[in-house]
Amino acid sequence: MERNDDHLLGKLAVLRGFCTREQVDECLRLQAGARTPAPLSDLLLFKGYLTEPQLASLSTRQERKAMRCPACALSFTVLTRTGGASAKCPRCGGLLQDRGPGPMSDPDAEIATRPMRVVPPSAGPTTSLDCPICEHAFEAAVEPAGRVRCPGCHSTFTPRMPG
Repeated sequence: MERNDDHLLGKLAVLRGFCTREQVDECLRLQAGARTPAPLSDLLLFKGYLTEPQLASLSTRQERKAMRCPACALSFTVLTRTGGASAKCPRCGGLLQDRGPGPMSDPDAEIATRPMRVVPPSAGPTTSLDCPICEHAFEAAVEPAGRVRCPGCHSTFTPRMPG
């Protein structure tokens, strides 16, 4: 499970009252500090903050959707619990639309309709990056999954390293 999936799961668990934000934050910190990060769901189960039935009910409420911004021509993988009805482009603020049929290329970024603002610190060397969504220049460590999170718009993306 990728980091945005974990953040959506954590947000849903707190909203449903299954666990506290502090418990989710604790597990996210454990995940960030691990050499081989475990999915947030596994950590919440291991710590006893969630039960299997609770996790199953949360998993059915998450959806991953391919969407695009008609104004910016950017494509996104949107993690949502609303079916993408309220997904907005992080660059221009316009409403995103379903990508529709056709070949699926790599999205420009992955966003969540209601991302958690808790971002555990990443370990490791940092690199200078420019966000392809909001064009914010920043330094960050690449996560084990090969993605970085923009501190400006909170989207995640795979940086295009000079070849």
